[in-house]
Amino acid sequence: MQDSAVKPSTVYVLLALVVGFAVSDALLLVRLHRLNAEIASTVQVRKAATTPAIGQPVPQIQGTSLKDKQPSAVDPTSSPRLLLLVFRSGCHYCQANWENWDKLFGGSQQKLPVYMLTAEDALPTDFVDKHPLLKGVNVLTGVDQEIFQDLNSKTTPQTILVVDGKVAKVWEGVLSKQDVRNINQQL
Repeated sequence: MQDSAVKPSTVYVLLALVVGFAVSDALLLVRLHRLNAEIASTVQVRKAATTPAIGQPVPQIQGTSLKDKQPSAVDPTSSPRLLLLVFRSGCHYCQANWENWDKLFGGSQQKLPVYMLTAEDALPTDFVDKHPLLKGVNVLTGVDQEIFQDLNSKTTPQTILVVDGKVAKVWEGVLSKQDVRNINQQL
């Protein structure tokens, strides 16, 4: 008859393997937790860095007027309150936002100066014809990218309320009906 008992050395080897796997798994979980925390902090920094900071001074903005094709400038201190609308003609979200901007300013007396800003040197004619709002507000094309960097404005569309030359409120992305109501209340 053979002895069916397990040798003590085999038990120690198996026990060492189990302990080794458990320690390895624990170390991997710790590394995974640290990596997830690092990724989350990076995402928060990136998200925070795409929007102008409240209270940030707005620099003088220069570009070319869409109306007369002449150099033009926006002095953010020329009016106690003004609105900056940042857009690009090819931006899908900007296209979705035109209806909301039309609701705010189309066909009504403007309560404050409104400036639409784009880094594009020129806007396609069919784009301008499609959006009558462009003919009713001050539009600056060819705005230097440094201005958008100074404003920390990296995404479009953005609706920026400027009070006394400083950023007072920023609506990023497509405006909701509630956003339109909130903007109207602040105008």
